[in-house]
Amino acid sequence: LDRAVAEGVPTLGVCLGAQLLAAATGGVVRAGHGPEIGWGPVRLDPAAERDPLFAGLPDELTVLHWHGETYDLPPDAVRLAGSSSYDEQAFRVGDRAWGLQFHVEVEQQHVTAFVDTFPRDADRAPGGGNGIRAATPSALGKLRPYRDLVLARFAQVVATRRG
Repeated sequence: LDRAVAEGVPTLGVCLGAQLLAAATGGVVRAGHGPEIGWGPVRLDPAAERDPLFAGLPDELTVLHWHGETYDLPPDAVRLAGSSSYDEQAFRVGDRAWGLQFHVEVEQQHVTAFVDTFPRDADRAPGGGNGIRAATPSALGKLRPYRDLVLARFAQVVATRRG
C-alpha cells in the first residue's frame, strides 16, 4: 500500500482497508474504545469540500459502521470525516488514495450478510441486528446517490492516467 501511494496507484481502503492504508503510510492502528456498529452519521470536514471524491456532498452522511478499531492519521494525510464515536472516519493520503473507516459500498444483501455472519457484533448496535435490518432500507435510500457519486468519482480517478 505504501508503494501504491508512492507510485500514484488509485487506492480505496474500506474499513480494515482504511486501517491498513493508515498503517502502511505511517499512521498507527489501535484498539478503539468500543464498537461502532450499525447505521450512524459521519460529519465531513471542511477539507472534504475540496476533495476529488467528497466535494459537494452534505456535511453529514448516514453510513454503515462495523468496527472496534481505529487509527491515528498518517503524516501528511488529509482528514475528511469523523463521527461522535471515532474522530477518524475518512482520510486521503497523497492525491489518489483514500481510507474510509465506514462502509459506503453496501447494498441490502451486504448488510444482511454482516448481520447474519456477525450476530454478536450486530447485537451490540442500538436495536441489535433487527434494528440494523429495520434501518437499512431508509438509510440506503438516502446514502445511495452519494455512494454512487463517490464510487463514480473514484472510478474516474482510476481511469485517469498520470503523466
